[in-house]
Amino acid sequence: LVGSEMCIRDSAWARSLKKAPRPPKPAVGMTADGMATIRWGTGEKTLLWIVGGPGLGFPTGLRIAALPRMLAPFAQAGYTCWLVNRKQNMPEGYTLADMAEDYAAFIADELGGKVDLVLGEDFGGCVGFHLAARHPERLDFLTNASTGYAITERGKAIDREFDALVG
Repeated sequence: LVGSEMCIRDSAWARSLKKAPRPPKPAVGMTADGMATIRWGTGEKTLLWIVGGPGLGFPTGLRIAALPRMLAPFAQAGYTCWLVNRKQNMPEGYTLADMAEDYAAFIADELGGKVDLVLGEDFGGCVGFHLAARHPERLDFLTNASTGYAITERGKAIDREFDALVG
């Protein structure tokens, strides 16, 4: 697209966003074992979004404001969307496999035993790989965004250095 065509397309897209129905306010919670949750929608299907890192914080500011609109297509397609953070105060040496066990327990205890779709974002995708490999009965589909399939020794060192700075 060139010049005026792009402006017309982008303007039409912006107008369509303004006309889209506003999704309901998210419901925020915390599980008994310290996993913070945000839920949008009331559909029969379930999307579990395992967020990335670093740290344990939920998105804030413009990113949190944009999430309901980002998830609107899923809500309109009949999904209840859960954004679930990793357990707080994990002990040293807690592994991706341990985190996957936490999510498997969350699915079993809070989401009826199985979800339709797991979306792993960034580091959350690594957890998603472990969840799908260890507990395939807990999900129908896994999709990952911005996720690597392996972490090099240099990557692990960078993660440790970053953790020391913010931890």
